[in-house]
Amino acid sequence: MTVNLTDRANELKNRLASIRENDFAVPEGTDAYEIAFEILDHLDSLDPELRDNLGMTTLGRWIYVQDRFTPEQLRAMLERVLREDLYFNGIGEVEGERVFLRSFCSLTLALMVARDNKNAFLTEDELRSVMAQVLRYCREELDLRGFHPDYGWAHAAAHVADVVDELVKSRYVTAADCLALWDGLQALVAHAPTVFSFEEDERIAFPLWAMLAEGKADVATIAGWLKNALPEKKSVSYDRFLIHKTNLKHVTRSLYFRLRKENLLSEEAEAQLRGVQDEFASL
Repeated sequence: MTVNLTDRANELKNRLASIRENDFAVPEGTDAYEIAFEILDHLDSLDPELRDNLGMTTLGRWIYVQDRFTPEQLRAMLERVLREDLYFNGIGEVEGERVFLRSFCSLTLALMVARDNKNAFLTEDELRSVMAQVLRYCREELDLRGFHPDYGWAHAAAHVADVVDELVKSRYVTAADCLALWDGLQALVAHAPTVFSFEEDERIAFPLWAMLAEGKADVATIAGWLKNALPEKKSVSYDRFLIHKTNLKHVTRSLYFRLRKENLLSEEAEAQLRGVQDEFASL
């Protein structure tokens, strides 16, 4: 399926393609900040090349790699993305085209928080405001499709998990905050209508790994969270219970193999995570 673009979108797409070809240098006579806002204006595009391969890739290079924006400019971009009519546009829909806008707002937030972790520009109040909005999003997002054959990545669960991963690494976020962040991730898992099939489980495990790496949680704590995440069998239908359990098992396995890859899987940690899997298997 071909997505019909407006003249403005086509012109932006051509400019961004040229920028990418020139190693993301800002073209002479143009302003990166103005172009960034044009990209934000097209986060709802159904053209994956414009929205993702060009737009988001350019933002990533300019925000995080090249540090092209001042703190004031970054704050203005952050405020834009967090607007109700962007980040929560159509929230609660099970399927719809607006998920691309919401999901790519999440991905932009992940860039912003990563930039703050690398080179601080946010106050604690500002960071906590972002975290509150992200947690609300986790509770309310119901469209958790992964890849659309025509429109590309929706990936709302993965993208907001990326934000949570960066929030965990923030200098402002405490061990107590990590429990709230897990509650947000847990809501995503609970909302999933099917078993995750586009590696969302691995992306959801990344923030848990970050909690361990940052010393803000231990394996025993996380194992307890995972065990307690399942509802009682009698409170939901059998298929909903099975989907939820399977996704939690996959998150646990992803965390297990990440620890193993980093040579941080102690005998105690292995026993605790295997205990989670054994408990799930018995249900």
